[in-house]
Amino acid sequence: MITVNSAGPQDARAIAQLFEEMDHFYGVTTSGSLDDRTRHVVAALFRPGPIASALLAWSGDELVGVATYSFLWPAQSGRMGDRTHQPRRPAVLR
Repeated sequence: MITVNSAGPQDARAIAQLFEEMDHFYGVTTSGSLDDRTRHVVAALFRPGPIASALLAWSGDELVGVATYSFLWPAQSGRMGDRTHQPRRPAVLR
């Protein structure tokens, strides 16, 4: 049976390992140690104001899938993680 839940900091190493497997499958040479990649996962997903979130699919104790998502509202701001941007006034053409 597959169980899906939100990723937490305790899952960072398993996520980094799964991403390494995916890189290998697609022929990408992975650089850096597993510890380095784990730190990157923590920095992206589990810091205050994360740039993304993740859902994890588990088969027993094995991580078998990941889905990442982010909120891009308002997307027109052009600034990562900016949720305080005020909408611009419409331009007036004369």
